[in-house]
Amino acid sequence: SKKASGIALNRVSTKKFLYKIHAQTSKFGVFDKAQTAIDYVKTANFPLIISTAENNHQILCTTVNLANRFISETFSFRGEPEVLVEEFVYGHSFTIYFVTDGYSAVELAVVGNYKNYENGATDFSNGNSGCYTPDFRISRTVISRVHNIIQNTLKAFENKDNLYVGILGIECTLIGEDK
Repeated sequence: SKKASGIALNRVSTKKFLYKIHAQTSKFGVFDKAQTAIDYVKTANFPLIISTAENNHQILCTTVNLANRFISETFSFRGEPEVLVEEFVYGHSFTIYFVTDGYSAVELAVVGNYKNYENGATDFSNGNSGCYTPDFRISRTVISRVHNIIQNTLKAFENKDNLYVGILGIECTLIGEDK
């Protein structure tokens, strides 16, 4: 249903949901006022990813000035109700896909996401990307942890009479051995 897929359609909803189910996620803040977001950016660790809630605009900010400009424009010109500010996490990017009947999930594939920055590129906005499977870097321990997140997601949906049936993909970043 549209309601069940809502967390995939809105980054703010996704981060709030992950926090509620105690899934590991990067440090973040959600703001409904520009000045509060700008104050948060002053003490945040860079780089930051700043996303809009409604229109799915997103930017990777490496400076306070760039972050402040994007936040100001987002509230002033785009009329966004909320902005998500999250720390960028360095590491190996991968996605695990599951198929679910709404109650349980079965792993389909572990896909390594190739990102240009993994080879030392400094231009994070470069569109060079790709993927491969199987991803040999991902251990069964990590897969098990991700499977727990999927199970918690399905339980949360079930508790709200909001079953999701289909394919679930969860994007992750491996930042250390089994972490």
